[in-house]
Amino acid sequence: MDRCAPACDHVAEPVTAVQVALIVIIAALLIFYTTRFLGYLSGGREGFASKRAQEVHARAQEVFNEGGGDAKYSDYKKKVPGADPVQYSDVRQLFKEGKMTPYSVESVI
Repeated sequence: MDRCAPACDHVAEPVTAVQVALIVIIAALLIFYTTRFLGYLSGGREGFASKRAQEVHARAQEVFNEGGGDAKYSDYKKKVPGADPVQYSDVRQLFKEGKMTPYSVESVI
């Protein structure tokens, strides 16, 4: 008297290659968009800015916060070694527009 016999007659259908491929594609897209979304939350591309750009950003942020965005070039040059007038102008413009990030600073240095 085997009670399981009628219930065990059902055999699961084998998984096809197409089903596996769809699951893999969906998983890859989910991982891609999740990491992309999390990257935007944590600053996005700023992690790819050079150390120099990150340093210039941090020091320029100090100068412009102290000077209210109207810091003089001489103050900027004291805090940002190797700065030139063009860099100062470009970084200052980024600060005034509210677009100063390490990545945007990277594009002007």
